[in-house]
Amino acid sequence: QVSKPLEDSLAGIEGVDVITSISRQENSQISVRFKLERNPDSAAADVRDRVSRVRNKLPTAIDEPVIAKVEADANPIIWLAFSSDKHSALEVTDVANRIVKPRLQTLPGAADVRVFGERRFAMRIWLDPDRLAAFNLTPQDVEDALRRQNVEVPA
Repeated sequence: QVSKPLEDSLAGIEGVDVITSISRQENSQISVRFKLERNPDSAAADVRDRVSRVRNKLPTAIDEPVIAKVEADANPIIWLAFSSDKHSALEVTDVANRIVKPRLQTLPGAADVRVFGERRFAMRIWLDPDRLAAFNLTPQDVEDALRRQNVEVPA
C-alpha cells in the first residue's frame, strides 16, 4: 500500500541508478541511489516532487513521508541506546523524540538523526455491533469521530 506506489513514482526520475526498499509492519524505507553525474540537490528536489505527487494515493493514516539526503560516504558514527528503570518505553521514546533528537540535529556536521525501536501509543477499541446498530452507527462513523477528535495543535 505504501512502498509500491512510491517506488513506481521514484523509478521515473532522471539519473536513478538503484532503488531498494525495506518494508515491515508499519514501516517502509526506500533508498534511491543516483548516478554520480546527477546533481544531488536537484535529485532531492525531484524525489520530493514525486513523493508529493503520489501522497494522495497513500493511506491517510500514515505519517508524512520523510525525505533525507544522505551523502554516499555517510555511515553512522554513533549509536545511542536509551532505557529506564523508572519510565516506560513510551516515555523514553517521547524524551528521545522531543528532546534528544532535536538537540543532536543542531550539532555541526550532523547529517541525520533517527530514532529506531521507538514505542508509540496505541489503543485497540472493541466495537459492539448491537450497540452500534442501536445508535444507527457504523464502524466507519466511530473511526471518523475519533479522527476528528485526535488533533495535534502547536503549543
